[in-house]
Amino acid sequence: RKASMNLAKKLSKNPKDNICAIFCQRNSDVDNPAGKELYEYGVYARLVRIIEMPTPDNVTAIFQSLGKCRLQKITGIKPYYKGIVAPSPDELPTDEDSEFVTLIEDLRASTEELIKSSEEIPDDILMTIKNLTNPIMFTNFVCTNLPLSVKDKIRLLEYGNIKERIIELLKIENREIQL
Repeated sequence: RKASMNLAKKLSKNPKDNICAIFCQRNSDVDNPAGKELYEYGVYARLVRIIEMPTPDNVTAIFQSLGKCRLQKITGIKPYYKGIVAPSPDELPTDEDSEFVTLIEDLRASTEELIKSSEEIPDDILMTIKNLTNPIMFTNFVCTNLPLSVKDKIRLLEYGNIKERIIELLKIENREIQL
């Protein structure tokens, strides 16, 4: 979309000020979505890189998520969307939470099984998850990089409690493995 490209170009010009908020659309066929056509939860993100392809108007922008946020209001749409967002921090477990440790172990095993049984998930995803030692980063990486529906990904993002997010993710993975 033109507005998204305008923002990516602006962010790429100033590497020290390259953070924005990203929200998914409810309907990808709508060219200029209004506030209600965007999901309420999104992420703060830092522009990592823009890759311009040889064909005209074919550009890929790579962002790194920095944390959850909630859209409160859109304040402008040109030359790119502007709005008011609020942080939506996750509720994290304590270091002594043995249930959390078990959930992470189950999620690792389930995710590896899903990746190995799927032809559409690249093998390098398996290598990446094996190298992610931070359990929160691991969980969020799985949520965003498995080929789940946008609706499932947004539902996972809405969970404020990381343990509840993992339980829901395990249910989704189990459903995918059963297919």
